[in-house]
Amino acid sequence: MPRRRFVLLSHGSTGDLIPMIEWGARAVAEGHEVILLAGEYWWPLAESRGLRVRRIPPYGGKEEHAAFMRRFSPIGNKRQLLGSMYAEVGGWLDQILPVLTEALDGADALLCSSLFPFYRAVARERGVPTVAVHFCPHTFASAEVPAAEIPPLPGWMPSALRRVYTRSLMALADRVLTPDLNRRLGRPELAMDSWIRRPAEFSLYLAPRALFVPPGESLPPHVAFTGFLSGGMGAEAVAGESLSLPVEGAPLVNFGSVHHPDLPGQFEELYAAWPASRPLLVQAGWLEPPLPAPGSGIHRIGPASHGDLLPRVSALVHHGGAGTTVSALRAGIPQVIVPHFADQGFWARTVERLGVGRALPRARWGRSLPGSLETLRGEEDRAERAAALGAELRAAPDGAACALRQVEEWLSAGIPAGPPAAAT
Repeated sequence: MPRRRFVLLSHGSTGDLIPMIEWGARAVAEGHEVILLAGEYWWPLAESRGLRVRRIPPYGGKEEHAAFMRRFSPIGNKRQLLGSMYAEVGGWLDQILPVLTEALDGADALLCSSLFPFYRAVARERGVPTVAVHFCPHTFASAEVPAAEIPPLPGWMPSALRRVYTRSLMALADRVLTPDLNRRLGRPELAMDSWIRRPAEFSLYLAPRALFVPPGESLPPHVAFTGFLSGGMGAEAVAGESLSLPVEGAPLVNFGSVHHPDLPGQFEELYAAWPASRPLLVQAGWLEPPLPAPGSGIHRIGPASHGDLLPRVSALVHHGGAGTTVSALRAGIPQVIVPHFADQGFWARTVERLGVGRALPRARWGRSLPGSLETLRGEEDRAERAAALGAELRAAPDGAACALRQVEEWLSAGIPAGPPAAAT
């Protein structure tokens, strides 16, 4: 394959940026040039993997990112959440667009988050094709099954009817949501044609096809499933040092980037309800949990990469972020997911569907968790399925290499970038 220049751009937390960095690291390893547009918080990890970086907001460190999550985590309505995110990003565009325009000079492709495909308009003006990166497959719709937020028809109904229903509902959702997001963004020159059905010329789903695509389904040429990226990195674990744990084989609680206002109180309820005879690990995410009482059997630990940490715990309790869920699936450990917002409910339903974990409602999860973990510990079938699926995923071809190959092959096919987008 010829040497190419790729530009990567996403906004969000660990689950949004680390897959981009992993993909870029694989591209660099195979001789390509990769430019990541990101705030300084992500620079050490990106530069350690060979990516070039360009500065865009948010400019601050972990605390600034945590402040965004404090605002977004309590928003349960997904449409309202997207609107708030677009309003936030819209305030940065005067600083982002000049940097993006410069980075696209001579680029072969722009890879951007499927949440923010309006950057496609900038790329199209320069004849650069765009790849929408879907970190969660909940936006994928098969011919007969709509995206996760749209209820499907029962499977016993005629296939032709299910297809008409899915196509009509997906088109209707696009006609409602896309103009609304364009209005929230407030930049007519960046107006999107389709947020749901065709956010870019090519859509890359960072998930295994077999887990999320119905058997026999034919994918359109602009859609590809890559398999899970390898995972295991963390923005604060650049050096790759192994963490010394106070106890091995205990359950671990980590809520990642979630910064919901009720989390500290829920942790206090967990501490009060947890049996002193059982060990428990609690790891800080973007929110610092309260310190457990000495002698309680609960240990708070520092940052570590998922790849080092998760194989050493018996179960993971978390928020259901894409990156965390994937890391636990690959580690082969059972999970308890307490979803808070965004795609976390999808991942909670997924681990239950796969039989490798359980979902727990957010309300009073701290009080309920000891009993849920005790139940999970007695469900040997879930642990066995988790271990088997983990072994299967670890033995699968490298997701980052597969994703790179799919983009290279798509570019080699000569797909045009298309004309500039018209306002919707």
